[in-house]
Amino acid sequence: MPIYFFDSDDELLQVLDDVGIELPNDQTAERHALLGLREMAYFSNASGPKNKFHIRVRRAGCAVVFVASLTLIAGPERLIDALWPPD
Repeated sequence: MPIYFFDSDDELLQVLDDVGIELPNDQTAERHALLGLREMAYFSNASGPKNKFHIRVRRAGCAVVFVASLTLIAGPERLIDALWPPD
């Protein structure tokens, strides 16, 4: 099975995966990336009402195979109205 690397960035900390994980195919790696975004948002130390999370998937010996980003807007309604829609 190919090895996939998941690089993440929450605009405060960038982590380049140098270990990787064996997965059967690109589609499974994409699902792992989306789950990773969800976990990043859930466990984040949100620095404000608007936070961005990014993840990049690389297959060993290959270029990037998948990229995903998530913008989280959360806070009191008055702040949300000022930030919506996201840019």
